[in-house]
Amino acid sequence: TDQCAPLTFHSPLFRGDSLLLSSKTDNLESNGETKHLSRRVLVSAPTPEFNRRLGERRWSDRMTEFSKSSKRGAAVGIALISGRNVIPAMRETLSCMFKDYSKTGLRDKTDKNTIRLCDPIVDILGNLSHHDVEKAGLRCILEPYLNYSSSRWVDRPLSEQKSEFTKVSGHQLVQSLPPVPLALLFTTAILEQKIILSSSRRSILLSAATAIIEMLKPLEWAHLFVPLVPAALSEDLVQYPAPFILGIPSEDRGSIDLLNSLPPDVTLVDLDVGRVILAKSFADDNELDVGRSNGKNVTGALRSQVLYLAEALGSVFGGNLH
Repeated sequence: TDQCAPLTFHSPLFRGDSLLLSSKTDNLESNGETKHLSRRVLVSAPTPEFNRRLGERRWSDRMTEFSKSSKRGAAVGIALISGRNVIPAMRETLSCMFKDYSKTGLRDKTDKNTIRLCDPIVDILGNLSHHDVEKAGLRCILEPYLNYSSSRWVDRPLSEQKSEFTKVSGHQLVQSLPPVPLALLFTTAILEQKIILSSSRRSILLSAATAIIEMLKPLEWAHLFVPLVPAALSEDLVQYPAPFILGIPSEDRGSIDLLNSLPPDVTLVDLDVGRVILAKSFADDNELDVGRSNGKNVTGALRSQVLYLAEALGSVFGGNLH
C-alpha cells in the first residue's frame, strides 16, 4: 500500500544475511492451479538458525492441522509493549507489517481487492517461538516498520505530536462509526449524557474518546472521562451518578455480561459494529418533566427530536466526509 511502504521484497534495506519466505497458495487464479510464492528479505545480521527453521515443516501447516484436529482456532501473534504513549506508532507498525507480508500481488476477480495470504507471517512468528532462533531476527524484521511509524512522532515538539494524534484519532472514530451514529454520539455528548464506548480494540477506545472531546470544542467535557476502564473498576464506574464517557474493552472477562445489563440511563456506543444504542430512559430526569402530568410525552418528544437532529447532522457529516 502507498502508506505502508517502508519495506518491499525487492528492495534491500539491510546489508547482511537474508530470509527466504516461500508460500503455497491454492486457487488464487481462475484456473485453480497451485502457486508458489517466494520472497527474499535482506536483514542486517546473520540468522542461520532462523533460516534452518524456515526450511522445516511450516507453522502455517501446523496451525491448519491443529485447527482441523481440535476443531478450534489456533493463534499465532505478536505484541508490542512500550512504557511511553506510542499507541499510534505501534498500531501502524503492526498494520504495515501485516499488509506488507500478506500481499500476493494478485487481485480477486470479483471485487478487485488485493488477495492476502497469512501464511508467510504465520511462518515467521511461529519460527520465532523456538528458543534457539536468533533474537536479532525479529528485530531486523520490525526495525524498518518501527522507524517508519515513529518518524512522525519522534523528535517532534509535543504540541505537534498532540496535533497529529488528534488527527489520527478523528480518522479512527470516523472509520468506526457511520455518519448518523456519529452524529447521535455527538448529540448525546453535547447533552451531557452517560456514554460508554465499547470495542475489542483498546487503541480504538483511546482514539474515539479523544476524538469526542475534540469534537465538543470550544466546549469542554467537565465530567468523568476514562478512555480505558480497568476491568476491576468497570462495574462500579457504570453506576456513577453523574455524566461520564467510559471506554470498556469488550474482550475483558465479564465485559459482555456488563454491557448487556447496563443501567437504563447509559448510552452504548459499539465501535466494532458501528452503532449507537440510545439510553432507554433518555431524558427521564429532564427539567421539562418536573411538575408536568404528561412528563412521559414530553420525554418521548425530546427523544424523537434528538434522533431527528442526529439524522440531520448525520447527513451533514456524511456530505462533508464524502
